[in-house]
Amino acid sequence: DAQVQLQWSSPSIRKQLIPPSQLFYSSHIVGSPFLTTISPGAADYPHSDFIDMPGENRSQAIAGEETSFYLQAKDSTGNNKATNGDAQGDLQSPQEQFTVDIIGEHTSSSGVVTYLESGQYRVDYTVIKAGSYQVHVKTGGTE
Repeated sequence: DAQVQLQWSSPSIRKQLIPPSQLFYSSHIVGSPFLTTISPGAADYPHSDFIDMPGENRSQAIAGEETSFYLQAKDSTGNNKATNGDAQGDLQSPQEQFTVDIIGEHTSSSGVVTYLESGQYRVDYTVIKAGSYQVHVKTGGTE
């Protein structure tokens, strides 16, 4: 069993073993470093959210008048989606990314979901009868 010890010394360093970190140095391979773009993943329902618009209250509407509210699709880590649902691995087409049902005691209707840009959607709906309604917003088949 042979053994070798490599040591060094200088006027400011007493004689010691050379640390392994000083024996080798890392260098980039050809083509490194390189730039990469990380895109948001598929939309994830617990993280997608409403967009609050100045001067608009999504919990109030007038019977017979079209009402709108806005949604922001986000991935499972909360990143805003940058494009429509088709472009980043979502299972639904942009038109199916979100579904909206407005359900009241005497009537119900569905919202029309329109993709705008940057993962944002506008939901338009009109309810004819005054009263209390629950608005159900779903993505991926989940509330």
